[in-house]
Amino acid sequence: TGTYTVTASYTSTATDSITFQFNAAPAGPTPLTLILNQVPSTAQEGDTITFSGQLVTKDIQTGKISSIPGATIYIYDNVSLGKDTLIGKAVTNDPTGIFGFTWKAVPRIYSGDYQFYASFVGSSDYGKVRSQEYRLSVTAIAPATPTINISTDKTSYQTGNTIYISGTITNPIEGKDVMIKIIAPSGNIVDVSQIVVSNS
Repeated sequence: TGTYTVTASYTSTATDSITFQFNAAPAGPTPLTLILNQVPSTAQEGDTITFSGQLVTKDIQTGKISSIPGATIYIYDNVSLGKDTLIGKAVTNDPTGIFGFTWKAVPRIYSGDYQFYASFVGSSDYGKVRSQEYRLSVTAIAPATPTINISTDKTSYQTGNTIYISGTITNPIEGKDVMIKIIAPSGNIVDVSQIVVSNS
């Protein structure tokens, strides 16, 4: 940085000189490397997935690697032809620059596998950076099949007796009622009732 002078001479009397100003370009943000550790390639719905990694910078002259603490790292799912989905975020630790958090696996709302990557948006001191990607396929758990068990308060009744019918449903379907039919020995339906299933 400063004023430079250029001189030219042809003979002792034929000379000339000019000056120009040179200003060094600002150093700019320091480039970084963002490491995302590998995640499993397959998982079941509900499995716990751990995202972890490290944010570092390397000195070009000395080759020394330094960690970057206190930086917010975002984990995204790369969505083709759409906006990438934010999965979560974590802050790098001091002094290691390591980050990590867990996520409960859910089936992807888009077709295909998840394509996870980590991202740091950058700052006035450090440049933005993005990690490599890892694919993850999440298998949905099929809903449990409902079952029903009914009973009566007696096994035999006479004319005028009241029949009490009770029962339980395992794995009930929300909004689905129970249909009760009483069928005579002749095969005729003598009574039909629709029962609302209690949430409890």
